[in-house]
Amino acid sequence: MATQLDRPRRRPPRPGTYRAVVFDLDGTLVREANSWAVVQRKLGPDGHRTARDRWRRFRAGLISRERFLREQVAEFRGREVAVLDELVAELEYHEGVAATCAALRAAGVRLAIVSSGLSALAERVAIDLDVELHRANELHVDGGRFTGEATLHVPVGDKGPAFRETVTSLDVPFETVVAVGDGTGDADMFRLAGLGVAFCPLSFEVEDAADAVIDVPDMRHLLPLVLG
Repeated sequence: MATQLDRPRRRPPRPGTYRAVVFDLDGTLVREANSWAVVQRKLGPDGHRTARDRWRRFRAGLISRERFLREQVAEFRGREVAVLDELVAELEYHEGVAATCAALRAAGVRLAIVSSGLSALAERVAIDLDVELHRANELHVDGGRFTGEATLHVPVGDKGPAFRETVTSLDVPFETVVAVGDGTGDADMFRLAGLGVAFCPLSFEVEDAADAVIDVPDMRHLLPLVLG
């Protein structure tokens, strides 16, 4: 089964009425579920261990979300930006992503990305897929190396403000927007959009927050929901 629309409380799709689709990035458009984690792994085993310890402290409530992000970014200080270039070069899309974006654009539907991941990746995807707008988190670079600072446009777990800004920039009503994502952080977008679509959701919580569920990793199953 590709789509699941069987819960009465869910809003039914209204194919043909939508004017924009806003995608999550990691795990939704691209196969990699967490671009931050990939960069962390590329920093070597010490960075990976530190990342796991930070996640443990965050889950235990010992550090705030803001401190979690600041510590994560600080670990990149002095590292060559080439590690990020490698991540972008290894990018792989989910099945049907390019065809789906082309079909949506041809139908006059506007496209955007709101990601808690990295802006370098979002920018590459936006160029590849001809996506109009993208918002993600920018690691600062000086002289080819990371400074250890970042501009967090889309904090992890708080996509609501960035989603609102994106829809406002697109100048379309919220009820005509479809939000597509796979993680709990995308629930904010689902609630604000006219239709929330969970793409291969990572948990039952994500599935429950959405209006529709695509449970196979092929983005072409989005087209009937949006276009009919």
